[in-house]
Amino acid sequence: MTKNKKRQNHHPLVRWFIKFTGWPVAGLYLRRKTYFENPGVQKRSLKGGVLLVSNHRSYWDYISYFALFLFRFIRPVVSYEIYHKNKLLTFFLNMIGAIVVDKNPFDFSWMEETIALLRKGKKVIIFPEAHFIQEDKLATFHSPYITVALRAGVPIIPLYTNGVYGSIHRNRVIIGEPIYLKDHTNQTTLLREERERLNELVKKKVESLKFQMERQKNLHWFSPKKFFWDLGRALVAIHLCLIYRIKFVTYDGKKRYKKAGPYLLASNHVKFSDSFVLITGFWRRRMKVMCADVVYGQPKPKKVRSFFLNQAGCIKISRETMDLKAIQNCCDSLNKGHVLLVFPEGHLHRDTELGEVHEGTAMIAQRAKCDIVPSYIAYGKHWYNRTRIYLGKEIPVSDKKGMKGIAEMTTQLNLALAELKAKADKEMKK
Repeated sequence: MTKNKKRQNHHPLVRWFIKFTGWPVAGLYLRRKTYFENPGVQKRSLKGGVLLVSNHRSYWDYISYFALFLFRFIRPVVSYEIYHKNKLLTFFLNMIGAIVVDKNPFDFSWMEETIALLRKGKKVIIFPEAHFIQEDKLATFHSPYITVALRAGVPIIPLYTNGVYGSIHRNRVIIGEPIYLKDHTNQTTLLREERERLNELVKKKVESLKFQMERQKNLHWFSPKKFFWDLGRALVAIHLCLIYRIKFVTYDGKKRYKKAGPYLLASNHVKFSDSFVLITGFWRRRMKVMCADVVYGQPKPKKVRSFFLNQAGCIKISRETMDLKAIQNCCDSLNKGHVLLVFPEGHLHRDTELGEVHEGTAMIAQRAKCDIVPSYIAYGKHWYNRTRIYLGKEIPVSDKKGMKGIAEMTTQLNLALAELKAKADKEMKK
């Protein structure tokens, strides 16, 4: 313990000097991109004692997290073997005040030291895997940090990094929302089973962050890899916005609908141009469109038409059979962070009356774990009238599993579309 204290008593000015001189270099080399589990709500600032928990890919993880929170000192918990790996790494870990786990497995002095620091409002990061894992799948999390967090009375902030450093690809990190373990247990003294349950809860949270980070990578409105897709939807929006002059009518009264992440946009279907209207209205988002096989051409698909439909982001689905391949393509698209446009009625209803909503929309939402956003398109009576897009409140994934959950979400979607239609009809009569 004495050696650990001696290692950590460096003057704060030394740490500030290392942080601010090394931050630009780390930024250029790591090219880090930071995401948040709840964008727009979370901030990078950390107040009070916090225990950060992350997966572990490389020695560069220490530098990445050291530079991530510019105005906060993050003290890592490191193993005895890593600390003594080489003199340069030892020097760096000394500078940032690393907490060293003794090679004696029965020496828990590092836990007492960590708890004392957390109670003083310090920030500590721990890697529960205890060694580097190069695979995408997380290894077993060791659970002593659960006891540390509970005894110190501090929240756990989960982190996930893709572990890419110094390459053409960027190092990506996602910051999760705080986990308060006291909200998940009533026990003051944890038994082994309860500690392992909480440990598994945190591990699943870190795994979910990886999934969410992959989704958020595709939220940018422009990407060189999707140049033609982005150019196409931009051209569609520029030309058609003057024709339709779209106006959003949202359930909360806002003029524009902003929802991060993937979701299913379920709309009524009265004209062939419905998809173009919605693509124009949501031009900032990459949108995939479920398209019936008859549009591609029957009985033999038209090659030219099929090419342009595929380039426009259409996903072909058969009306006659349970097209599992198309459903999987829809789920893959949502997992990549796109918006999926679905016409749950399945057919055009030119009389503006709503048809029966099929259960396929809820099935996809349940499998991809995405919300459904109900939408209703109301065209004006005259050419100079604006086209209105009515948007209802999001329908979350049902807690019920299987067909019961699908049936519940389908019923909610039916009611939501009916309410939007009634609202649109009432306003059109004025």
